[in-house]
Amino acid sequence: MLPFILAGAAIMAGGYGVKKGADAKKDFDTAERIRNRVEGIVERADQALDKVRKEAQAELEGLGALKLKIYKNQVIPFVDQFGKIKNLDFSGDGFQGDLAIPEKEKQEFNELRNAAITTSDLLAGGVGSLGGGGLAGLAAYGGVAWLGTASTGTAIGSLSGVAATNATLAWLGGGSLAAGGFGMAGGMLVMGGIVTGPILAVGGSILASSAAAQKEEAYSNLERAKLYAEEAALAGSTARGIQKRVAEVAGVAAQLSEELDPYLRGLNSLVAVYEKDGKVDYQLLGDSDKENLFKTYSLAVTLKNVIETPILDDSGSLTEASKDLIEDYKQ
Repeated sequence: MLPFILAGAAIMAGGYGVKKGADAKKDFDTAERIRNRVEGIVERADQALDKVRKEAQAELEGLGALKLKIYKNQVIPFVDQFGKIKNLDFSGDGFQGDLAIPEKEKQEFNELRNAAITTSDLLAGGVGSLGGGGLAGLAAYGGVAWLGTASTGTAIGSLSGVAATNATLAWLGGGSLAAGGFGMAGGMLVMGGIVTGPILAVGGSILASSAAAQKEEAYSNLERAKLYAEEAALAGSTARGIQKRVAEVAGVAAQLSEELDPYLRGLNSLVAVYEKDGKVDYQLLGDSDKENLFKTYSLAVTLKNVIETPILDDSGSLTEASKDLIEDYKQ
């Protein structure tokens, strides 16, 4: 009788092992499906975020290139020619309303001159061939002064100064999401914590335990992937906001630059006609020439203020100053 009992026990034990193996197979298949789902969620989130990141970066580089062009082709030539005007006195010519220049704006030309000098030095040092990082920094922070001088005589192709420590700009330029400060999910992805490779033990209850653990871990990763997708969407929204603001500032700068061009040509002609011993006496000009000179000055100062208004602050957030600039221009 005992052999039959032992045989029955063996059969029962074998049946238990088969069931546990089947359960393990089911849990493992579930874990595999969830892992595939996790990978899909993360991949789609990554692709969408990287697309908007590249678009925002391209917009920043475009504005940086436009600013450098304005400095080179308009600010420097304007300062060079306008600096030849002597006995300048807009306030004494009876200009009224829009033609009145407040006393405080008389220092604007000196600031414009300093910007032109800085730009000239940088261009001489090779900054004219700025890389993407440098152009993005120039776009984000306004004036050229933040770049510093190219002491080696070679082009500055990377971020410098405050831009080098700005996580948002670093991320837009291709850095990690974790560095961009867009939430803990990005950090987990960078650390490899979302998708883990399966570790499958072979045999009976050990197999079942491992498969069950993998299933629980897969479900946990699924929640983390969903969180990551939410964080990535938020980061994308932030990047789109930066892109929109940069495009608006670029539009204002381009419009003002276009308006300034004919006035600069007029300034060149005026200097060519009236220059004597390297100077043009403002007091000897007719009313029409004086008015055009004033308008040239006003446009140049306005354009300078536009391109030197920071778009991002040190923390990488959009500035109120750039928002006010757009609103003022619209009005």
